[in-house]
Amino acid sequence: MTDFVLVHGAWHGGWCWQALEPFLRAQGHNTHAIDLTGLGARSHLLSADITADTHVLDVVNYIKWHDLKDVCLVGHSYGGNIITGAAGQVPEAIASMVYLDAQVPFETGYSLQKTANPARWAGFQKQIDAGAVGVEADLFHAWSDKPETIAWLKTKCTPHPAGCMTSGVTLTGREAEVARKLYILAARNKG
Repeated sequence: MTDFVLVHGAWHGGWCWQALEPFLRAQGHNTHAIDLTGLGARSHLLSADITADTHVLDVVNYIKWHDLKDVCLVGHSYGGNIITGAAGQVPEAIASMVYLDAQVPFETGYSLQKTANPARWAGFQKQIDAGAVGVEADLFHAWSDKPETIAWLKTKCTPHPAGCMTSGVTLTGREAEVARKLYILAARNKG
C-alpha cells in the first residue's frame, strides 16, 4: 500500500483527481488530494502574499501532520515545481515522485514566468500589471476537447495566485535524495 499525495496544477484544486482516486484506492492505496492555498476549496484564501513556497509548505505540512511515510508525490503541471520543493524539505518521507506533464525546476526561482511561451505570458503579465491578485485560467482546450468537460472545468478552475506566477520554489538540493522519479508526458498538451 502506498500513500499517494496528489498535487494539482495551476488554477485547479484537489477536485481534479476525482477520476484517478477511485482507481488507486481499488488497488489498495491511499490517496490525499491536496488543495493548495488560494485554490480549489481553499480559493477563499487567495491573497497577494501567496508564493510557490507557500504551496510547498502546504504539501510539507500535510505530510508531517498526517504522519505519512514512503509517499509517492504526484504533481501535475505547476504541481511539479511544488513536489520538487516539498521533496527538498522532507526527502526522508518520499519514496517516489511522478511528474504528470509537469514542470521540473532545476534552480531556485524557476517559475511559470520563465516557462510560459511569450504570447501566453503577456496575457498573464497584463492581468498582474492591472493589479490582479489571481490570474485567470486559460487553455481549457489543453485539458480536454469535450465541450461538456471544458464547461465543467470553467466552473471549477479558480484564479491562480499571481505571486506563484513570478516566484519559483526554493530548492535545497535535498530533492536529489529521492531516487525514484517518473515523468509522464501528455503529448496533446501544447500549452
